[in-house]
Amino acid sequence: MRSLANVLPVITASSEIWGFTSMAGAISCSLVLVLIAILYTRSSTRPYLDRVSFRLGLYGLVSMMLHAIANAVAAFLTEPSVGCGLSVWVVMVTLQFTSWIMFGIGINLQLVVVHGVSGRVMEKYYIIGSAILALCVTVPAFAAHQYGWDPIYAACWMAGVDSATRLKWQLATQTLWALLATVGETISIFIVCLHLHRHRVMYAETMQSTSRSSSSHTRTDSTATHGASPSYAIQYRAIIIRVSFYPAVSIVINGLTLACDLYLSAQGAEAITPPDYNITLLVDLLYGLRPSIYAFLAASDPALLRAIRVAVNELRGIDDSDRTSRMSSICFDGRNSNGMVQSQSRPSLAVRVDFDGRQEPAPSERPYSRDFGVDKRGSLRLDAQRRKHSRVSEEIEEGKDFESQI
Repeated sequence: MRSLANVLPVITASSEIWGFTSMAGAISCSLVLVLIAILYTRSSTRPYLDRVSFRLGLYGLVSMMLHAIANAVAAFLTEPSVGCGLSVWVVMVTLQFTSWIMFGIGINLQLVVVHGVSGRVMEKYYIIGSAILALCVTVPAFAAHQYGWDPIYAACWMAGVDSATRLKWQLATQTLWALLATVGETISIFIVCLHLHRHRVMYAETMQSTSRSSSSHTRTDSTATHGASPSYAIQYRAIIIRVSFYPAVSIVINGLTLACDLYLSAQGAEAITPPDYNITLLVDLLYGLRPSIYAFLAASDPALLRAIRVAVNELRGIDDSDRTSRMSSICFDGRNSNGMVQSQSRPSLAVRVDFDGRQEPAPSERPYSRDFGVDKRGSLRLDAQRRKHSRVSEEIEEGKDFESQI
């Protein structure tokens, strides 16, 4: 067995990796949070950040910033102190809170996409539940003085000397709960992916059936208006997959850190070998990089990217409302369900659908009804088109509401 004096340089290197990567993570999280705060203060960009998973990720990002700061403090402390135990507790409580917030994002994705549950209603339960679980799991260990100076690895971590006692506390207050969250995230992502695959197959079969039916029967505009509503699971598939990255990354990081922590705790002080410290370096690297990874996930979130694009275009004097779907201009030009243009003796009716759901004929089309009048057949056609436009407007609003809840 090697003595601690012989491995202190390795321990120092491990602490430096843990500390400096944590400092980088704290800075990354802070920069992203400042950017989000600026966008929230602007009325033009705030609506684009209105999504349940983004707000949950924001809570997780704040937690990760505190986690990174506590990591850096614990990494650079070199002797037993009150701050040593307190910093380790902050590391643990923020880690548990973030893990359960990521689980909340995963379960919310399943509830909204698969079961049709309102994400806004469930949002507060994810946050409150994550906070309660994090405190209930970590406070007993902190009260029992299990967090503090680690005599085995000469760093702030688990204070117990006996490997069996350390392992019991680690299993009861960290590992089992993190493992439970990881399993839940995995199940939720699997169910959502299976649901998306089934919807994609069903949607393709429906389109093929509609195409065959349309080719053998002549359809009028009035009958075409009674088609099925679009599948939002298909329409927002890319965003759903992107949101699933939050729990997916949590699964990978938690899985690696849990395996390494359990191995090191089981080894105890009787096996201070270079391979053990290689694993220690890996664990410290994972703990240090975790905040930076979550900062990158938040910075690349579609909601934040759209808000940034709107803000930049606004500063440049470019109206981005059309491209960001705050106003959708939909013009029906007499196409049938196959996309083929039908013959028509009169110009099509253009309808502008505003963000609040109101619709009105485009200015260029208004003189038509005044100057030429509308016969009975034309009136029926216009009524059918208006009903179609009204349904499209409702589908646009429903789609926006669906996106805001995932």
